[in-house]
Amino acid sequence: MKWYFLYLLPIVFLFLFLFQVSVYIPAPFLPRSVFVVYDRDIEPGFLFSLLEQHRQVYLLNGGTPRSLGDFRTDDTLTAYLDENGDEFPLPLQRYEASIAAATPPFGRAKIVFSHNPTSREIAVIDRLQRRGLPVEIEANPEPYDPLLLAYSYTYGSQEASLDLDLLFSSEIQSYESVNISRNGTLVAQFEPGVLSEGRHYRTSLPAQGDTTLDMEIFGRNGILRKRLLIASRTDEDPQLLVISDKGDRTSFIEGLYSVKRIPLSQALQEQLLEYPLLVFDGIPLKSIDPQLTGVLRDIYELKSSSLLFISDSPWFGGRGDNPEIERMLPVELAPRSLKYLPDMGILIVLDVSASMTGEKLSLAKVSTLELIRNLKDSDRISILTFWDQFRFLHDFEEKKSLNSEVQLAPLVAQGGTDLFAALEQGLARLVELRMPQRHIIILTDGKTKEGDFDSLIDQTLLEDVTISTLAVGEEVNAGLLTRIAVKSGGNYYRVHSLEEIPSLIFEDRREIARSSFGEDLFPIFDFTDTQISRVTGMSLFTPKAERIVLYKNQYDDPLLLLEKRDRQLVMMLLSDMYGYYTGEFLSTTSVVRTLQRTFDSILQKNRISIRVGEAYRNISFTVSGEGLVNPELLVYSENQLVARRAFEPGSLLTYSTDVGLSRPGRYTAVMYSRGGPFIRFPVYFNGNMEGQTTESRLALAALKTRFLKTLPSARLYLVVFFLISIAVTFLSRGAAGGSRKRDK
Repeated sequence: MKWYFLYLLPIVFLFLFLFQVSVYIPAPFLPRSVFVVYDRDIEPGFLFSLLEQHRQVYLLNGGTPRSLGDFRTDDTLTAYLDENGDEFPLPLQRYEASIAAATPPFGRAKIVFSHNPTSREIAVIDRLQRRGLPVEIEANPEPYDPLLLAYSYTYGSQEASLDLDLLFSSEIQSYESVNISRNGTLVAQFEPGVLSEGRHYRTSLPAQGDTTLDMEIFGRNGILRKRLLIASRTDEDPQLLVISDKGDRTSFIEGLYSVKRIPLSQALQEQLLEYPLLVFDGIPLKSIDPQLTGVLRDIYELKSSSLLFISDSPWFGGRGDNPEIERMLPVELAPRSLKYLPDMGILIVLDVSASMTGEKLSLAKVSTLELIRNLKDSDRISILTFWDQFRFLHDFEEKKSLNSEVQLAPLVAQGGTDLFAALEQGLARLVELRMPQRHIIILTDGKTKEGDFDSLIDQTLLEDVTISTLAVGEEVNAGLLTRIAVKSGGNYYRVHSLEEIPSLIFEDRREIARSSFGEDLFPIFDFTDTQISRVTGMSLFTPKAERIVLYKNQYDDPLLLLEKRDRQLVMMLLSDMYGYYTGEFLSTTSVVRTLQRTFDSILQKNRISIRVGEAYRNISFTVSGEGLVNPELLVYSENQLVARRAFEPGSLLTYSTDVGLSRPGRYTAVMYSRGGPFIRFPVYFNGNMEGQTTESRLALAALKTRFLKTLPSARLYLVVFFLISIAVTFLSRGAAGGSRKRDK
């Protein structure tokens, strides 16, 4: 009887496994994996001493965690620290998953900081512990007492002075005197005894843009020097940025506003987000590289700055040159009419094989005739029919001299289908034609013999020839026809009925055009259809739906249009801004007033003051102002978004937020209200403040190392279930054998 309770144990452990009950193990008995979050000045000797005490030590700075055991000498470790270290470590949340993965299932973690951990770093540790991983903390702060804890200043576009507050620790009272210079000029000299509350130095300095404050703190052991950089903008600073490769020419905008002008090659070196308006002055779309395109995409999607694109020549670009930028533009890069398109050489490849019998061939003939009718008189056209053979109905001739209806009428469906042979021969003849643009249109159901179409497409790309395919009928080889069209830069169309053909053909001829700049005398009308001026040249593009057209020509081609996205405007001027084509237009009083009102709405400076403060690895922002709705702060570094924070409401209409930063340098802060940018200003993060925030100290004090390690899987219960089952089986057999012996 005393063994009967063992029969229940397998059932108990089986239920524990089935219900995935967690396994808890006391953490103090588990081996540690140590992770070191270090600054550049950490000592290799300190790291090697950790390796003597613990089995696994990982360095957390640089790209991925690196095992300290990989380094055998001080020299190799020092070289690695110099190469991968930084003045500050990367945010600990970058390594959260790595810490969890590198810690063994039957292990715990210890994180050694070479600095005092911030509240955000402690939050990472807290998340790890909530996932069941016990984490210890060891801080190895700098071996000197903090002196300069924090500073704060007031920033505002209307501020006439810089109100500065320097917060020292009580250690300042052990020094003799302090000198403060601004941009090389001595502005203050005092003894620590005069500091407010023994720690605060408050002053008001004239607003002069960017400021460098140098402090010399005199003591018994010499002079301690500190430097602070404070970024600011003044009314004299440029209000907008023009990206142009046109040299030092003066544009219409530069006659109205303070402008900074840079070439395209320097765009990524500029802090683009500091400017509420970015102007791309006739920059070809193909020349905007992927990195800058990505920055502009983020600006567009986050509505961070307004954009103005100038298209003042045929070289601005066409459809497919830069799809990401095209998505932002308020126009489709295709003309509304054919009049100003360059002449094109067009080869029409018409399938007359047996599979095209009946309505298919009739549909193909009508498609061909409609195609020809929708072309320019000066386009040169050739028709190539094919089945298992091929025949040119005529050589490349101008549309006005063709009588294609007579040539197409007697065609009948016959034989097999060999599209590849016909297309190969047609391409060879088309590339001999010297015209600005060359295009092939194939009308077929796509049912054909095999052929090396990929190599043929490669040849079209080399020769700058595009191919569009019209799939005729209900049963078509859509895969082949789509591949030919898309890879060659053309279009794929499905043709089901005669009614579709005219619009499809016109659309294809319009979209394939790569250049649509007309040099002619265009009367210009405003949005009330009143003629107000003229231009002598403009790009001829089609406005996208629901865009606001401010000025247009007699054909309703837009000259100036925009998309309004909350406070962000995306505008496009389809001519030049120097007066070459637009001299009369840009000197028209009503036009100048409209442009100024539009630009002023972007460049207006909202009256608001923001208190900016820097403490230990943290910048805080406090704003007071009426009319703010759901304020939010976006912080950028090198044109990349590094932080996004909502403002928390406080007392007396104040809002505040803070951002933890990892690298010193210049940042751009953009404050949003009602979903759009409200004010923007530069911020310099010095990174040499030594004061821990109250939040960080409280978070560190509240953090307790978890006593129990939680195993993420309950497989252990299954193993125990089998082991106990085996043990019970042996015990049962032993008990049964003993019973039989007694019976005998």
